Amino acid sequence: MEVLSALLVLVFVPYMVWGYASYRAKIPNGDHVPHPCKPNYIWHGVGHINPQGGGKRNPFGLDFVANGRKWNSTLCMKDSDGDGKKNGEELGDPQCIWTENSTPSRTTGITHPGICDPTNSTICQNKNSGVKEICSYEGFNCSYPLDGPDIYNITVTLEDTAVPPTETNYYCQFVELPHDKDYHIIAQVPHIVNRNVMHHLILYGCTDDSERERYSTPAPCNGMKASCLGMLAGWTLGDPGSCQSENVGTPMGNSSYKYALLEMHWNNPEKIASYRDSSGIVLYYTPKLRQYDADVMTTGQMGLVIPPGKDLYTANATVTSKCTSYYIPHTIYIDSANIHMHYLGASGTIEHFRNGVKLRNLAQDDIYQYDSPVTHMHNPVVEFKPGDELKTTCNFNSKRRTNITYYGEGTSEEMCFGFITYYPALKTPFSPVSYKSVDMCEASLPENKGMGGMAGDIGNGCNGFNFLYGHFSGHSNTKKALVEAVNTTCNNMRVGQCTEGCIAARKAFTDHPCTSGVPNEILVNIYSQSDETKTSKWQATTAVCQPPPTGVANNLIPISSLAMVVFAALTGWLLI
Repeated sequence: MEVLSALLVLVFVPYMVWGYASYRAKIPNGDHVPHPCKPNYIWHGVGHINPQGGGKRNPFGLDFVANGRKWNSTLCMKDSDGDGKKNGEELGDPQCIWTENSTPSRTTGITHPGICDPTNSTICQNKNSGVKEICSYEGFNCSYPLDGPDIYNITVTLEDTAVPPTETNYYCQFVELPHDKDYHIIAQVPHIVNRNVMHHLILYGCTDDSERERYSTPAPCNGMKASCLGMLAGWTLGDPGSCQSENVGTPMGNSSYKYALLEMHWNNPEKIASYRDSSGIVLYYTPKLRQYDADVMTTGQMGLVIPPGKDLYTANATVTSKCTSYYIPHTIYIDSANIHMHYLGASGTIEHFRNGVKLRNLAQDDIYQYDSPVTHMHNPVVEFKPGDELKTTCNFNSKRRTNITYYGEGTSEEMCFGFITYYPALKTPFSPVSYKSVDMCEASLPENKGMGGMAGDIGNGCNGFNFLYGHFSGHSNTKKALVEAVNTTCNNMRVGQCTEGCIAARKAFTDHPCTSGVPNEILVNIYSQSDETKTSKWQATTAVCQPPPTGVANNLIPISSLAMVVFAALTGWLLI
């Protein structure tokens, strides 16, 4: 789920961040820091250059992070913005005695600790170099008017819903879009009701109404059908709104997306039970279709297994010339690119090659920050031809981790993706990712018998279609027999015991061509996205044993995470 969520967030917003509104509660008067140039305006993102929060941090934000995101005498005594006033003095805690959930000694006369003020004073002339145009910032601004006779708007919102008292929540609701004719979405503006929990939202386009019943009212997102994987709009913290280039639009309407699924991601780190939300997004659209449809391609590595205690661990993925020659039949034009990792992410690049020669970096983050990622814009746009190549590289720092970190949607797990916006949209969606050593794109080519469609052999004599639907090499009972053997002999073992029968059943399972090596990895990657496998993963936690090393007595050995997922997937399919 988060692959698409992250993709939409990075694609549709020019200012991007994953932050917590609760940080304002961790500093004195955090909810009442005034805009230094606009009376009666509040600077909600106290630690950021953008007044609404998000994007790059100002000097106070940098000091706040360096201090462990907490208020103490160290941060209080600093003069982050260099205006001659300590942070405590600016925020109403001159004695540096304030503690969280208490009232500061002063609640009036508050000034901004991250922006040198007065901004036009002599002392501040060279202090705000990283805070450009702070006094002329007007939020959302489009280069063309949005109130013309051929431009309409619709506000898509979630019905008023209680936010669960858990840190991370994804809620979805089905909505109907205008579809009396074809339209292009040309701009979007957020409609945010509860800033305390809103992390980001995504509007997925649906080609039919098959999700209507399941999400007729707001409900926890539990996967979605392939008919609702279109990309219409999105928002994240700090985004004031955005509009498309004048020759580009996102299709909506009679011959494209008639329906949509609104997905909300709420962050409630304080687990407050009283929150409610009905946020959404305003879409501006026109029946005067523009020259091009926009789209996004995803690159990256999904087979992450990051060892703990490493200063540097590198993962990469390459989109080959053979792959782009087949899937990109004409020149496309790239206007932006983004790198997406989580908290272990340290740096990364997306490189563009032609005929083996590097042309440029489409994205380069020398210092990557999960809560302040950067959109790398290209003006003029970059020409990308069939046969060109891409390489996505992610560098991780796991020095403070004590356990292996795997790929996953949680912030404590990791990702390695590149998101590239381009036009004109390709007729066939193109997301060339890798899974460990397996280039999923090349594996899907007709010459490799189309792994992408699960229609042919994918190596080791394993037929993907037959494997998915319960047939190993044409024998429909083989999978059932293998899984039942493991279930029967391994599931009821007592802790600390390991039977010969379980060892034999495990060996028969792992020795089969469709459950070993590369084919296994490909299938796990594909099937782990399905609802059935999510349900069945629980079954994989049952302790089973593996053959012990030579000369070592039998012991209960936890199976690897990968094997767990494989076994879960197979047992899940058996239950269908």
